[in-house]
Amino acid sequence: MKYCFVISIIFVFQTAFAGTDHHEHNALGESKVVLTLNHGQKWSTDKPLRENMSAIHNHIKASLNKIHNQKMTDRDYQDLSKKIRENIDAIFANCKLTPEADAQLHIVLAGMLSANSKVSGKLSQKDKASAVMEILENYKAYLKHFEHSETKAH
Repeated sequence: MKYCFVISIIFVFQTAFAGTDHHEHNALGESKVVLTLNHGQKWSTDKPLRENMSAIHNHIKASLNKIHNQKMTDRDYQDLSKKIRENIDAIFANCKLTPEADAQLHIVLAGMLSANSKVSGKLSQKDKASAVMEILENYKAYLKHFEHSETKAH
């Protein structure tokens, strides 16, 4: 499983940086991966992807009150991070998209994984809360670029 994940991340970055339409450069010349639509349309999804992305959103939604009121403990953040990681792992294990859609999805998942590592890390409560918001922003990007029954992220 870990091997497949590493290969998929390598594939994402190779694919994302292969053509000029998949990335842009900021003023410092650093590349930034950009999600694109499928010729103006959202990418198709499958049931495992939709179910696990909805679960990630629901985990965050259930924690938002505690996060906003600064009531999350380190253990709460670790539990949230574990749940999110389990859903991301399930996406990698079960999701079957076209190669193009999969490459776009991996951009979202790479952002989620990066932020999720901060959620369970040794950071301040404020930084952990910001990392959860990063995951939520990636979820919102997913909704803008992929077909999904939910239309809004809170």
